[in-house]
Amino acid sequence: MRSLANLRLSNVVLGCLLLSAAICPGLASPYFVQFDRTRYDITPGEVFSVRLNTTPAPVPGLSSYGVAVTFPAVNTTVPTTADISVPAPLDFDGVLGPGAKKSVSAGFAGGKGTVDFSLSPILPYLGSELASFQIADLGLGSYVLQSGFFNTLGPTEQIFVAGDGSVLDPDITFGGALVNYRPLISIIAPTNGAAFPSGINLPIIAQADDLD
Repeated sequence: MRSLANLRLSNVVLGCLLLSAAICPGLASPYFVQFDRTRYDITPGEVFSVRLNTTPAPVPGLSSYGVAVTFPAVNTTVPTTADISVPAPLDFDGVLGPGAKKSVSAGFAGGKGTVDFSLSPILPYLGSELASFQIADLGLGSYVLQSGFFNTLGPTEQIFVAGDGSVLDPDITFGGALVNYRPLISIIAPTNGAAFPSGINLPIIAQADDLD
């Protein structure tokens, strides 16, 4: 009976390996694109930095990729393309020359880095940081950031399989991160600048507010 059970289990595992990831999810996820934190605690209206990393680091030979951050446009924004950075070896556009390809719009910011193919030898990117974004909060409550693809070559472009980004990789898992407001603490009594004689007991009244 035990041998039969083991055989059945082996057949199930083999079947899942042969089926697509959509039918047997979680068995094939070679790359995880994720933020440097799972939660960003900020002050309302703050400009804060987020980084996208990949685990594990891309295979040797990678020369190009595109990643994006999406967010509710009513809550936050990435003001300009100057607020997007890619690692220095990838600060190049394979078509236009120096300067990585970047894009911002309502609820979206993307960056695509490419190594300089005119170098000899070509130096592939070997790190795990994909891009960083300066995000301006609009002070309207907590929200979720989501990572994703930044398509620049058309509907088939994805990352990490071919250096030019032209080969699909269906097994990349993209992560998200919560943006949360810190509680605001203020002293409401005594008022700022008030004077009192020494030696008295002075009551202090504080107020805490959490906008989200």
